[in-house]
Amino acid sequence: MDHDIAEGVYVQLLTRDGAPTGYAFQQFHVGQVRTYQGVQYLHAGFQYSGASLDLGFPNAEAVLAFHANVLGLNIWKQAADDLWVAKVRTVWLDSVTGEETGISMEDTYAVTGYVHDLNQVTLTLGSPLDAIGGDWPRRVLTQAMVGALPPNGDVRF
Repeated sequence: MDHDIAEGVYVQLLTRDGAPTGYAFQQFHVGQVRTYQGVQYLHAGFQYSGASLDLGFPNAEAVLAFHANVLGLNIWKQAADDLWVAKVRTVWLDSVTGEETGISMEDTYAVTGYVHDLNQVTLTLGSPLDAIGGDWPRRVLTQAMVGALPPNGDVRF
């Protein structure tokens, strides 16, 4: 018997050096704690809008939108202030059983900021960081390559 495929998202927040912060969320198994790849994910109502990537646009951003509440605001402020990393896994799900059938996409982002109103908190996720941990390209930016930074420059990683 064939089952339809659904999509779900797992988000794990890590410190800048890759240590778990203790915050990991999923948005498809309502009211459940879900263990996936050895991490426990709490249910949270959120929406993920991933970046569209191509080689000509390396500074793509993505966003995570959560319901606003006081506890969440403190977490999101710390995530932005400390430049936490968001590991986002979009998975294929069997729509009947809810079991994961494969990974659709896996990205790693820096939490670069957040905005909120009374109803929603939106985290801005900076450029994907996948290449930072890889072996390519082995290149260091120098002043000769990029020029001098202005004294009021805003540098984001």
